Amino acid sequence: MAYSDDNRIALTVLVFSLTIVMVAVPAAVLVLGNGSGNFAASATVSNTPPTIQVDPSQNVGSGTPATSKAVYLYFNATDLNGATDLNDSTMNLIINRTGNTARANTSCSMSAVNSSTRRYNCTVNIWYFDEAGTWTINASIKDNSVNFVNDTTQSATLGTIDNIVLVNASIAFSGSPGTTNNAASPNPETINNTGNVNYQNVSLTGISFANGTNTLSVGNVSVNITNSGGLGQVLVNNTAINITGGSTLPRGNNSVRDLYFWLNIPTGQPSGAYNATSSWTIATY
Repeated sequence: MAYSDDNRIALTVLVFSLTIVMVAVPAAVLVLGNGSGNFAASATVSNTPPTIQVDPSQNVGSGTPATSKAVYLYFNATDLNGATDLNDSTMNLIINRTGNTARANTSCSMSAVNSSTRRYNCTVNIWYFDEAGTWTINASIKDNSVNFVNDTTQSATLGTIDNIVLVNASIAFSGSPGTTNNAASPNPETINNTGNVNYQNVSLTGISFANGTNTLSVGNVSVNITNSGGLGQVLVNNTAINITGGSTLPRGNNSVRDLYFWLNIPTGQPSGAYNATSSWTIATY
C-alpha cells in the first residue's frame, strides 16, 4: 500500500501517541490500586547478666568459746530480665581470710525485693578458733543462662576470743618425807585454748601449802611440759613463773598445753593434809 506524505505523518503521530499511552497506564494502576500484602517482623531481647551487691560493713562480732556460732549475712541480686531469671540453686556465700579455713553458708532463704531483685539471707557457722580480723565476703549467683556474677568488695569483722579452760579443777600430791619426784594426781594439768588468740607464753603462780602451823613450801614443786619427773622449773611462792621450753598455746581446734607437776617432800616434814592457802593461777599471754 502506498501512503502519501500526509498519511505517513499521521501514522507516525498515532504510533507515538500509543506509545505514550502504553507507558502511562501502568503508572496509573500502581498508584490507584487497592490490593494488600503481608510481611514478617521479629525482635530479639538479649539476656542481661545479673548484678549482685553485698550489704557493706557487716559485723559478725565474736565467736563463742569452745564451739561454733551462727552468723547471718545477706546480699541482693538483680536481673533486668526479671527476678525469675535468677537461679536460686546456684546462690553461694562464703567468708574467707588468708591462713584460715573458708566458712560457707549452711542455709539461705530468699525474699522478693521487687520484680527484678531478690534478697538472700544466709547463715554461716564460724568457729571459736577462727582468726580475729577482717574476713572477705564472697557472694555469687548464676542466672538461667548460666551467666555468673559475684561480689567480693565487702568484708565482715570477726572479734577476739581470749579464753582458756583448765581440764582439771584441782591436783593433789602424796608421798613420804624424804621422797622426791612425787607426781601430781592427775598429771598433767591440761590447758585448752578455747579462743582465737595465739598465746606465746604460759605462766604459773603457785602458793605454798599449810597444815595448821606447819607449812610445805611450794619451792618443793617443779613443773615441766614433758612427762619427765623432777626435770622442770621450781615454783616460787605467790610469784608468776613463765613456763619455758616451748610452752606456747596457739589458736586451733583442740589446741592444748600439758603441764606436769612433781613434789619433793623434805625429810622431817610433819605428816598431815596440806592445802594451798589460795588457788594457783595459770595465765596465758
